Amino acid sequence: MLLSLNVAVFLLIYLAVLVGIPVLIGVYVYRDASRRGMNAVLWTLVAVLAPAFVGLIIYLLVRGSYADLLCPACGAPVAQSYLSCPRCGARLKATCPGCSTPVEPDWRVCPHCGNPLPELGGDFTPPVRRQDKTLWKILLVVLLVPVLLVIFALLIFSLVPG
Repeated sequence: MLLSLNVAVFLLIYLAVLVGIPVLIGVYVYRDASRRGMNAVLWTLVAVLAPAFVGLIIYLLVRGSYADLLCPACGAPVAQSYLSCPRCGARLKATCPGCSTPVEPDWRVCPHCGNPLPELGGDFTPPVRRQDKTLWKILLVVLLVPVLLVIFALLIFSLVPG
């Protein structure tokens, strides 16, 4: 009787983990994909339905090409190619005085028009990258829960008289 009760408890916990981890991954992928302007429903289905976390891994690799930049002045989402924030007008990149194309702060010559670039001052503030703290929590749960489940199973079955 004690063995069957222990097995039932173990199976219920196992079932909760088996359902809970994909739900947790699905919620994370949906929110992250929506924030990045990706097709959230499609990526959630890929991440949840692909076996052995392959979908989540593919999503994490593909999402890197999507913007997660914010305007330092107002916090609006901006793309890597923006020269100015569309919401507040803050300058996000330096431009060449000759041809007005974006340039990097450490360049000495514009690669488009060949004009020498003056020492670029602080008249622009580059966008900031949004910090993703949720991914580490999900990965910790995905790795830690199965280990704890195995330890729990070993404890339950070691307590049962054999």
